[in-house]
Amino acid sequence: MQSTEEIVLEYLKRIQPKLADPFLPHPIVKAMALALESSKGRKDGNYMGMSGDADMHKGVPHLMYGVVIEKRGDSFKILEMNDIMNNMIISSDTLRRIVDAEMEMLNFTGDSMPVDIAVRILDVALSPKTRVVKLDEKDREAAIKLAKQSVDQGKLLDVPPEVVREIKTFRNLSDWNNLSSETRSTIGSIWGTRIGPNTMVVTHVEEAVSKIRIREIIALTLAKLQ
Repeated sequence: MQSTEEIVLEYLKRIQPKLADPFLPHPIVKAMALALESSKGRKDGNYMGMSGDADMHKGVPHLMYGVVIEKRGDSFKILEMNDIMNNMIISSDTLRRIVDAEMEMLNFTGDSMPVDIAVRILDVALSPKTRVVKLDEKDREAAIKLAKQSVDQGKLLDVPPEVVREIKTFRNLSDWNNLSSETRSTIGSIWGTRIGPNTMVVTHVEEAVSKIRIREIIALTLAKLQ
């Protein structure tokens, strides 16, 4: 099995030809690359790098990480990784899951990818603690019926009134795409309780989904699961 350090170096090597894409390297790996760069030509010891994704969000970071490495001659060892936004330490297992997902996304150019493949990537990254499935068209009628039952049973008291209203008044399956994303997400969450515990149901109606969105879902969900 490859070491965590080897996996990071492989990712950095693979992403180099794609730096012209809108989808930039994951900030935790950028932080590691900065630490490695700062250690070049210098004596053995500990070096730190820090990076975020503000360049992808009009100057406001959604993700930010700090990494400390130990330089040992021509090799290095990861000593510590910190999720600065959530004030927590990142484990080697979490880093592997992040980088494995990033490597999968590198197979697609541009800043988006097919929803079905994104769901598979999410499921692999978050399993077994969280399962990720897509709400298929064949299950929508049953999912809506279950959501309506939840409304009637008073189970959605903490859901915004406009979402409850959309669920109650929804009649025609052909209008599914016209529902607000929050309403579709609520219906998906209710359906997920029927599938199994800790199930995330994707209700995206477009054929493609932003890679940044997938990256953020993985980062935020893994932070909660650690």
